[in-house]
Amino acid sequence: MCGSHFRNRYGSAIRNGWLRNVGIFTEGYRNNWFFTLIFFLYLIFPFVYRLYKRNGEKGIIVLIILDLPFNYVFSLLFPELFLRCEILLRRIPVFLLGLSFSKTIKENRKTNPCIVLFIALLGLALSFSYLSQEVNITSRLYRYIESIFGIAIIILFSYVYSFVKDGKLFRRITQVIEWCGKYSMETYLLYEKLLVVIEPLIGQYGSLCLAIIGAILCFLLVKPLRRFNSLFS
Repeated sequence: MCGSHFRNRYGSAIRNGWLRNVGIFTEGYRNNWFFTLIFFLYLIFPFVYRLYKRNGEKGIIVLIILDLPFNYVFSLLFPELFLRCEILLRRIPVFLLGLSFSKTIKENRKTNPCIVLFIALLGLALSFSYLSQEVNITSRLYRYIESIFGIAIIILFSYVYSFVKDGKLFRRITQVIEWCGKYSMETYLLYEKLLVVIEPLIGQYGSLCLAIIGAILCFLLVKPLRRFNSLFS
C-alpha cells in the first residue's frame, strides 16, 4: 500500500515536471523555462563541442551569426510558437559564448586587458541605455542586449577581482557572494513569483523599482524558504 502510494506520487511528480517543461512550447508556460533550456543544452552540447574542437572560435562565431536569422525566420513562419519559446532560443548565443570563454580560460590564453575592459565598459553603457527604456522590452533585440549587459558585468567583476583578490575587504565580499551562490536555485524559483505578486502593488513605479524591491524581498525570504523546504526532504 505504502509502495503503491509512493509510486503514484513519484509518477505524478515526473508527469507534472515533464508537462511543465513541455508546456513552454504548447502553452507558453515559462515558470521553469531555465530547466527546459538546460536540458536542451545538455543534449546539443556534444555536437557543439565537437564543432568547436574542429573549427575553434570560428565555428562558434558562425553558429552565433546563424542563430540571429534562424530566430527571425522562425518568428515569421511560426509566430505563436516563437513567442512561447523565444526566452529559450535567444539565450543560446550566450551558451555558445560561454563555451568559447571557458576553453580560453582553461588554456590560460592571454589578451590585452585594456582592450577587454574598454569593450566591457562600452557594452555595459550601450546595453544599459537600451534596457532602461521600457519601450524596447518588446523588441526582438531585447534578449540579446540583455545578454550583452550580463556578460559585460561578469567581465568587469573579473577585472576588478584580478586587482583586489588579495585584500581582506574583497575576501569578505567574496564570502557574501559565495553565501548567495548557495541559494541560487531557490532565488531563481522565488524571484519571478515574487514579481508577479508585488507587480500590482508597485508596478506603477517602473520596472527598475519593481526589480530592486523584488530582489530585496527575495534575498530576505530565500533562506527561511530553504529551511522550510528542508523540513519535508
